[in-house]
Amino acid sequence: MAKKSLNYFENFLNGNLSLPHSYWIVGWLISFAFGFTTAFISLTVTGSLNLGYVAIVIWQVFITIGIWRSSDKYKGPKYWAYLAKIMVILGWAYLLAELGAF
Repeated sequence: MAKKSLNYFENFLNGNLSLPHSYWIVGWLISFAFGFTTAFISLTVTGSLNLGYVAIVIWQVFITIGIWRSSDKYKGPKYWAYLAKIMVILGWAYLLAELGAF
């Protein structure tokens, strides 16, 4: 049986997209759209951002895995892979600070 081809987000999650694409398109552009849409829906439906924060944490886990795996597969200068991972860690620090975790 032939293996089913992976969709865009499965390819991202498996680290099969290029590091620049994973970081800038998914990690920034799609994340911005996701965050804006999530906040809008959360505020509209519930009147607070609590539901939105749950979705954002799940999204953050998703992009962390995808960018991390893409960084591991990156064939270019290693400092780009390291910088991408550092930015992912800083993204978590920012998110946790926003949630009041520290």
